[in-house]
Amino acid sequence: MIPWHEGGPPVDDDALRSVELRLGMVLPAALRDFYLRHNGGWADDDEIHPLGVHGYFPIDDSDTSVVGMAIALSAQSDRLAGSIPFAYDAGGNTYLVPGALVPGTGSGAESDGRVRVWLQDDDEVVLLDNALEDFLPRE
Repeated sequence: MIPWHEGGPPVDDDALRSVELRLGMVLPAALRDFYLRHNGGWADDDEIHPLGVHGYFPIDDSDTSVVGMAIALSAQSDRLAGSIPFAYDAGGNTYLVPGALVPGTGSGAESDGRVRVWLQDDDEVVLLDNALEDFLPRE
């Protein structure tokens, strides 16, 4: 097993449900599985991720958590609302996946489920062709 660096404390299904309610969106199954294994951080394996991922946002109460980043990005641009930030690259760009609505809430993205990257310097959102699973570590 590859050592993991700078991850937060372990999370369980209850913590993930709480995050979903705060976001008003359901986490995709692959992302839920990832967070049950690793609460953010990055693999300490000296390998460069083939898609440029440098690290993953944690599930906690910080401004740089999944929820904190979602709030900040939604406030910055309507184009970023309804997406779940889950990872970042070495340049500070943010990888997002559209969230499905939590029943009874009024948020969530209607989309094809493709991963997007928000290029912060250009304030541009780019649709990517890779599946969410391609951005998550394999173990």
